[in-house]
Amino acid sequence: MVTGMIMEEENYFAELDALRIDALREIGNIGAGNAATALAAMLNIRVDMNVPEVKVLNVGELADNVGGPENQVVGIIFSLRGDFKGLMMFITEEKFAHLVLNVLMKKQFDRYEEFGEIELSALKEVANIMVSSYVMAISKMTNMKISVSPPGISVDMAGALLNVPAVEMEKYGDKALFVRNGFFNGDNRVTSYLMLIPEAGYVNKIFQGLGMGL
Repeated sequence: MVTGMIMEEENYFAELDALRIDALREIGNIGAGNAATALAAMLNIRVDMNVPEVKVLNVGELADNVGGPENQVVGIIFSLRGDFKGLMMFITEEKFAHLVLNVLMKKQFDRYEEFGEIELSALKEVANIMVSSYVMAISKMTNMKISVSPPGISVDMAGALLNVPAVEMEKYGDKALFVRNGFFNGDNRVTSYLMLIPEAGYVNKIFQGLGMGL
């Protein structure tokens, strides 16, 4: 009985109608705007952004959408608890990480190998603030109380990082909300990715909060 309900919600998440896709896109837009504002405040520079790209993907497709399984990235993972449960992953490409660290630490970084504990801690803090911006947008629009766990961080190939939700498929289901953000400051253009992977049984919570549930 429970399994049937989970499968029904997973299919519902995968085959959203235009109205619900627009609702997710609006949450993504507001979250990205909050994140851009937070990033600008942290770096004390002007940060503009492109319109976010919002898609619903199979978990197995995520790596291909962040430059391919062998693309080396920084991945920061959070657990969401409270009225909504799931995983949120914040992934940045090398250029984003370097820009943030170069500005924050007033030091030139050119390779991942130069990142030490202090640099990784700074990236975790940046991700924490930006992810909290998205969670705040979801909470505000759905009237849900959501808490965010302390983040874990890793520098690895995208395929290895995104294997984390894949091996826990029974708990999280196989669908993810994928948001690609383009930020720019003058000639500096960087990309970050956000993935929201709900626990099975929590897919419809967002839409219930928006008055659009099953």
